Amino acid sequence: MALLLSFLLSTALAAPPAAEVKLGWSYEGMPAGMRVFEASSTAPELWTTATAERREDVPAGREVVGGVVRLAPGEQKLLVLVYRNPGKVPLRFFAAPHDAKPRAASLGMEFECLCLNHVYAVGPGRWWWRVVRLSLASDYEAPRLNVTHALVRVTKDSVKGRPLSAR
Repeated sequence: MALLLSFLLSTALAAPPAAEVKLGWSYEGMPAGMRVFEASSTAPELWTTATAERREDVPAGREVVGGVVRLAPGEQKLLVLVYRNPGKVPLRFFAAPHDAKPRAASLGMEFECLCLNHVYAVGPGRWWWRVVRLSLASDYEAPRLNVTHALVRVTKDSVKGRPLSAR
């Protein structure tokens, strides 16, 4: 009886299980290749966006395997999104608002990401990166959530007057 009571008490006091949030991407008119990394200890503030000549110059730590971020309720993580332009010409793109599924599981999830009505640019062979934050409310209960962004290539002429981030 004491063993059962001890087990029940330890289970009730245990931290809630971590949720799995899978960050995914679809691509329109541009090559696939967005990757998700944990922010390094030298990562700048949220929403910093830049490009680098080499991957080593991006303030990103360990790659998040399969884009699956594990967070406990009440937790937040800084991440770095990284994309390399494999082409020989500059690439401009924007992110359509993210789509979360199942939708009911999105309540209590906040993703301060890249779908902010900005056009991003990355030169040929360069690495584009952006610091983002993923958070779960303290009462978040869903075990998993898929969050997908569509990345859409645009032309220089089609984006006149829009904010442009990183070159």
